[in-house]
Amino acid sequence: MKIELNNDEIDVLLDLSLEITGIQSHPNQIKSFVIENVKQRMILTENFELNHYLKFLDNNQEEYDKFLSAITVHTTGWFREFEHFRILENEIINLIQNHNIQFIRILSIPCSTGEEVYSLAFLLETITEKFPHINYNIIGIDIDSQSIKKSKNAVYCKDDLQNIPLQFHKYILNGSGNVKEFFAIKREIRDHCQFFEGDIRDDNFLKNNISFNNSLDKNDHFNIILCRNLFIYFKQNDIDKIISNFKLITDENGIICIGHSEKIEADKFKLFHIGNSIYKKNLSPIKINSENLNIDFLLFSNSDPIRLKNFSDRFSKEFKDFKLINSLDQLKSIEDNNQLKVVAIDRDSKSHELIQLLLTIVKKNKNIFVIETIIFPSQKLSYSLDIYHESQIFKDFQDWRSFDINTSQIILYLKKLLNSIETPGTEQKENNKAIDKNKKVKVFIDNLIPDFIAIGASTGGTVALVELLKNIPNKFPPIIIVQHLPHIFSKEFIEKLKKTSGLKYVSPMERPLLKHGHIYLADGDNHIIVKGSTGNYRVEPDMSPPKKDLRPCVDILFDSIAKTKAKGIGILLTGMGNDGAHGLLKLKQNGCLTITQNEESCVIYGMPKEAEALDASCFSGDLFEIRQLLNKMKTKVS
Repeated sequence: MKIELNNDEIDVLLDLSLEITGIQSHPNQIKSFVIENVKQRMILTENFELNHYLKFLDNNQEEYDKFLSAITVHTTGWFREFEHFRILENEIINLIQNHNIQFIRILSIPCSTGEEVYSLAFLLETITEKFPHINYNIIGIDIDSQSIKKSKNAVYCKDDLQNIPLQFHKYILNGSGNVKEFFAIKREIRDHCQFFEGDIRDDNFLKNNISFNNSLDKNDHFNIILCRNLFIYFKQNDIDKIISNFKLITDENGIICIGHSEKIEADKFKLFHIGNSIYKKNLSPIKINSENLNIDFLLFSNSDPIRLKNFSDRFSKEFKDFKLINSLDQLKSIEDNNQLKVVAIDRDSKSHELIQLLLTIVKKNKNIFVIETIIFPSQKLSYSLDIYHESQIFKDFQDWRSFDINTSQIILYLKKLLNSIETPGTEQKENNKAIDKNKKVKVFIDNLIPDFIAIGASTGGTVALVELLKNIPNKFPPIIIVQHLPHIFSKEFIEKLKKTSGLKYVSPMERPLLKHGHIYLADGDNHIIVKGSTGNYRVEPDMSPPKKDLRPCVDILFDSIAKTKAKGIGILLTGMGNDGAHGLLKLKQNGCLTITQNEESCVIYGMPKEAEALDASCFSGDLFEIRQLLNKMKTKVS
């Protein structure tokens, strides 16, 4: 039976929904969501008039609970907005190492059906494996009793497993028989999680119940509060009241995390916005580990100091001896008296004189890491002043135009970078003993005529690629490259690589057939993949969403090549994270020769390390050794 509600009835229903949940229904999608869900409840209870149904609610608690569930937004997911989890992991480790916190308390509100709570528990469980003295408790609160019931049951559809990283599957029990389409959360995880029914707008609920009968911890405040993607539905006065209450129950070193599309007036509530919609009650430096890094980090920019204040204030807070400079004399004087580690160059401040000075500095200080950055949205995206020399200077390219939003990511990037820069790596070897001793590699070199060379790289990769591919013979097989790089820098980097390698370039946007003597890189905000069969392989753009927050993604390229069954060479160079490791393993399993850059020569020994941990690498060496190995391979072109 079809139910029609007149305008007055719709107004009554929406007002009631607002009063109960606080969710404004003026967005059309929310309005339709509420109306259609309530109509469905009316049909199921055989109350075909709204006034009859509302009277039925007054006398039936079970139906009221179902009505409340019907008018509540249940958007949730496993590891939703994944970047938050990466930042939270570092924040939690910071609390443990630098604030002597031994018990972590987290509040997830609203928790919906529990996916966020258990995602956090998986993360905390892995942290306690590194810090066994740490305990934790996660509280989930939601206004909907039906959601709380499902959260406590901790049973979910097996289709959701694809959204849970493989490393956390050890905390899951897979169903069998009649329940084979479901999985459950293990008891060891559930014991750390509690769920309560409550209204976030109720002042007394949070203030009076923050201990939630938890006897494991003497502290009754939360280290982390997550309230994501709820405020977009609430009135401003309700939001202000909730934030005030959150402050009361947040630990002095705690943080409040909201949705990516939401914002808090930080000054109004005396909070510190650290980027990515995360706010801290008190600002303390984010630290990667317990060691105080002896760093010297410079930002070179001629821009207005007032405009740079946000950068200088935050960098000064986070980094020892940070300096903001704007002249060549300052740079030369500092370099003469310091062994610099990281220098960030504002792209708008480049000059021929600066390039020559930087060239002198990098020749003298082999360990210095120079970054080219875009700082302000208004900057012109000019090309290099000197492609050849700049390729020797700049080791990475960063887009910092959204500094306020991505502060934490930028800080973490810089700290990991600084933490990885050590003494000079081993010098290039003038012999090939390491290669010749590796019998497995020798068999490959003697027998493999590669269809391709596929290379993945990240931090430090722009310099590594230039060195590896310098003056490459044009008889080499097609070289397909994924370099993690803000896409606005990609065309400029391609020009540098063309000039130093001497190879031709065709954009993947043209879907070209792969040819010897050519390089192929993404020249836009897209992945690249390889399709086809023997003799007819082609490279194409792929517009699928970022994977691991990366686009282009090395794993997507390597996976696509593995599917073609082509035989060739896969190489994973310097970079943070684990992108490319699993894809390299697939190439190896397909019979390809797989190579990783060794720890001594990497700027960041992340991606190659992960590949070697998976036994995905046939050979590990420095750039000189890798190039010598490539020079020995057979080619289809004489």
